[in-house]
Amino acid sequence: MKLYEAMFIVNNNAAKENYEKVEAEALGCITRHGGEIVNTIKWDERRLTYEINKQKRGTFILCHFNAPHDAIGKIEKQCRLSEVILRVLIVVDTDGPEAKVAPSSHEDLGAEHRPGRDSGRYQKVRPEVAAASIEDLDDAGLSET
Repeated sequence: MKLYEAMFIVNNNAAKENYEKVEAEALGCITRHGGEIVNTIKWDERRLTYEINKQKRGTFILCHFNAPHDAIGKIEKQCRLSEVILRVLIVVDTDGPEAKVAPSSHEDLGAEHRPGRDSGRYQKVRPEVAAASIEDLDDAGLSET
């Protein structure tokens, strides 16, 4: 049995009404097919990039579990048939269930990690680094001049 990580996006309205029932349905898809739950983490409610089954918001659930390889397809099929689960992504977990989870919003990040006016696509290069890079291209015969 391998360790897997699953991210469920569940119906936000159902999660607000009875989260325990929604979580039990999501985890039931795993346990029905021979999976063993290691841990689950409820992420917050978020606005979806695009509507899924006429839902604009979803609640995210992260789950680590052990399961045989042949059960993954059955688990995904069971999740697609569920009315509560909007989407699921299952991947092999390489960093283990104790790995740190990314913060859920910009408020959790420090000021140095927040996007701002100066954060663009282009990285500033010091003149001495740029000159050294051009010399390396000349040495390799790759320069245009």
